[in-house]
Amino acid sequence: REQIYYLSKTGPTDPLGYDDVLRQADSIRNIVGLDYVDALLVHWPTGGQQGSLPTNVSTDPACQTMNNATYDEKKCRLNTWRAMVHLYETGFARAIGVSNYNRTHIEEIIDAGLPLPAINQIPYNPHRYRSHADMEQLCRSLGILVNGYSPYGTTDLALGGGGSRGGHTWPPSVGAPSLLEEPVVVSIAQNHNATPAQI
Repeated sequence: REQIYYLSKTGPTDPLGYDDVLRQADSIRNIVGLDYVDALLVHWPTGGQQGSLPTNVSTDPACQTMNNATYDEKKCRLNTWRAMVHLYETGFARAIGVSNYNRTHIEEIIDAGLPLPAINQIPYNPHRYRSHADMEQLCRSLGILVNGYSPYGTTDLALGGGGSRGGHTWPPSVGAPSLLEEPVVVSIAQNHNATPAQI
């Protein structure tokens, strides 16, 4: 077990909120059969359409998005984060973090006086670098590890796909749809007898 680094996430299709996150941790524990995870992240700062399915309704009124006057996005995030802190303090998660959080979301945690995430997982590639430079700088200044995803510019290309089939695509104004198709990257790859992915 010590040789495996296991990361899991809570939400966004599963309900957010304090008790719901604790239930998700129990589910992870039971399904995967691990006593602890090395890292647990909140997948997305909002819960999406929670309540659209009877099996996917948060027990936290602040997190119930569908037809609910008590829905409070910020309170939902903080309740969710409190559950994450509890999972860290009780040893289920050796590190806790967030994914796709922006400056406002991080500042909410600071303002609430809660421990900061150890990790913020964000899209990280040259197409998105400028839009994420401020977030990266903030995280580094607070001691939050930036963990990048979609290094090729899309999530589905690694599976042999292309286009917008469930992946992150970028507008034409930032260049080719994928870094693997960028003329500069392709040229460098050819000059070094390598693939664009290797470059």
